[in-house]
Amino acid sequence: MKYIILILLAALAIPFAARSQAVILKTDTVSISCSSTDTLLMPVRVRNFKGVASVQFTLQWVAPQLKFIYVTPGPGNIFLPGAQIGFDTSSVLLNQGKLAFTWTRVGGASFPDDTPIFFVAFKRVGGPYSPVAFSNTPVVVELTDKNGDELLHT
Repeated sequence: MKYIILILLAALAIPFAARSQAVILKTDTVSISCSSTDTLLMPVRVRNFKGVASVQFTLQWVAPQLKFIYVTPGPGNIFLPGAQIGFDTSSVLLNQGKLAFTWTRVGGASFPDDTPIFFVAFKRVGGPYSPVAFSNTPVVVELTDKNGDELLHT
């Protein structure tokens, strides 16, 4: 009887253990020689992106060094049918070096590790280096599954 109870407990714990892996959002480190007229594409990649139904975050950079140009889909194609997507490209945010992003899809979606879900095009306008990083202002970084439960992320 003890073994049956242990087996049942182990079977119940497996889905929770598999779900406890954090979803990873990342931008690549790109080191390129560029002039003030060059445009570069910065990939936004994901890892452990399994059954994710919503994502929101803010990308931030040093505005005097990089100028936002556009967003384009990556091979992960987060622009799936049925997805609701929002990029806040208002001049107020862009002048602060910020791009807010929201995405939802009923039923969720999964992408292979290191898949670029989209690319952000920037023009280098000055300075030696500008990090592009995830920020909680104005949109807090948050991911949920199809049940609306918040997912761990890094």
